[in-house]
Amino acid sequence: MCGPHEDARPPVAPAPVASSASTTTPPVEGGAPLVEEVAPDAEAPTVRDSLSATIELAVALLRSRDYRSLIEQLVDPEDLAKIKERGQDVDSLVVEFGDSSKPQRLLEMLLSVQGKEPEMSEDGDVATLQSDRTEGAPDHGRLRFRRVGGRWYLRN
Repeated sequence: MCGPHEDARPPVAPAPVASSASTTTPPVEGGAPLVEEVAPDAEAPTVRDSLSATIELAVALLRSRDYRSLIEQLVDPEDLAKIKERGQDVDSLVVEFGDSSKPQRLLEMLLSVQGKEPEMSEDGDVATLQSDRTEGAPDHGRLRFRRVGGRWYLRN
């Protein structure tokens, strides 16, 4: 007889787990395979997809006025290092950026390039997009992004 904290059922072995190397697990006796892995029909993300995601992130950060995250996550690390070498810290950069017309201008430029095909450098690590918003924009409205370690950063 079982006590109040004992289970009368026999222990059950864990179900087999499909390995990533196989396409199916063995079928249950007289039945269909337990799991059938389907090869992904979508291609791996393209350079354009990941660049688009970076632009969407920048737009979201600008709209939420999270300039600190924008600077820390999307300014090219090389450019950020140069800024710090000149003695400017992120706090003062955030204030300077936020107190200017730059956030609005950058937001307008980013919105105007969404969905456009970038011009790529020969090595594929620099993407340039031409904005329709050129008035008061640096570099005649061109936005440059540089890929570092698989991530895209805003260059200008």
